[in-house]
Amino acid sequence: VQDFAEQIIGMDPMNNEQIWETIFRKTFWGMGGGTVVNAGISGIDIALWDIKGKALGVPIHTLLGGKMNDNLRTYAIKVDPIVIPGEEGKPWKITGPLENRVIRTVYNRVAAMREVGGEDLDIIIEMHSNTDTTAAIQIGHALEDLRIFYYEEPCHPLNVQNMVEVRNAVNIPIATGERIYTRWGYRDFFEKRAIDVIQPDICLCGGLTEAKKICDMSHTYDCAAQI
Repeated sequence: VQDFAEQIIGMDPMNNEQIWETIFRKTFWGMGGGTVVNAGISGIDIALWDIKGKALGVPIHTLLGGKMNDNLRTYAIKVDPIVIPGEEGKPWKITGPLENRVIRTVYNRVAAMREVGGEDLDIIIEMHSNTDTTAAIQIGHALEDLRIFYYEEPCHPLNVQNMVEVRNAVNIPIATGERIYTRWGYRDFFEKRAIDVIQPDICLCGGLTEAKKICDMSHTYDCAAQI
């Protein structure tokens, strides 16, 4: 943020688009990306929207075009069923090919949730990118009959083609996005039809300015957005 300050101090805070482009284009690390850089850009951008909203006396959603929903449906359970080993307490390998005991334990855990929660309970499987492509496909296949709402970060987001492979092999909607930054980061995922649900982190993806643009892009590609 201190590095960016040299470029933007003295600019009109109401011109948030101009400031965003200045940071992105005229600083050495703006286009370099990464978590820390994009967190700095996001923090500045969110602060600018706060200034604008307070100056005009309106909520930010009004400035972004108004509300699309009067209420939002929440999900009930999001769980990582693979990160903790089974009852025997022995470490297990969670990159594939997986041992049957791993697949069986994961299935039994999620099946218990489905049994207790009933058929209408939304269960999101969160893998935190701990599994690779092979393991993600194995787990996905095992869980398909349990009506999973979506499958989050089944593999890491650094190789779009891996995510495409999982999406094509598993009959569960694929979600990711917390570690994808800016429109340029999402572009390949959209164009290659790699994901069904995007999850931009407003504090990391480039702020409200960039999140709005990412969501508009997702609409073009029939991807749902969960922020």
